[in-house]
Amino acid sequence: KQWYQRRVRASGIGGLRWVLAQILLQRDSLGLSNTLEFVYYVEPVMAASILPLSLGMEGQDMVLSPDFILAGKAQSLHILFIVAVGASLALGLTFSEYLLLGNTSSITVSICGIIKEIVILVLASTVGGDKLSAINISGLIVCLVGISLHVYLKYQATKFGEVEDSEQTEDLLPRDEHSTVRS
Repeated sequence: KQWYQRRVRASGIGGLRWVLAQILLQRDSLGLSNTLEFVYYVEPVMAASILPLSLGMEGQDMVLSPDFILAGKAQSLHILFIVAVGASLALGLTFSEYLLLGNTSSITVSICGIIKEIVILVLASTVGGDKLSAINISGLIVCLVGISLHVYLKYQATKFGEVEDSEQTEDLLPRDEHSTVRS
């Protein structure tokens, strides 16, 4: 029961993060509409907030690990290379997420996240040899049907000029006389 509550809280906090990031990216008066500039200001705050948790949960095990202590120069460079590649991939993913978020909506980013998870599951089962149960497969089908339905309804709405992506969030953004919202 606890794992489910934690997962729901994490999902809610993640959704709140995307909505707040969308508000910051689409509010021209804040000057953060450039995705690269946004990442420049936000990533250090995110890193500083996660660093104490990371060090508290994994730091001692990592530093006291025999692989880390007894590593020679070549192995240390190899570990550093692996960490740098992972960090570069994470930065690229974050940049692309914020780029997508600045030009669309938080719901689109959520759907792209679900697609990413589906691709990971399919790769894990085909390349990694993981076994998917009937319930896993039915969950994948439900996700794909939901995503397809969203894309179809979005296409129909834009085809007939009913809704634009930015209209979904205009109600979330507080209005004042000095700010504008990108359309």
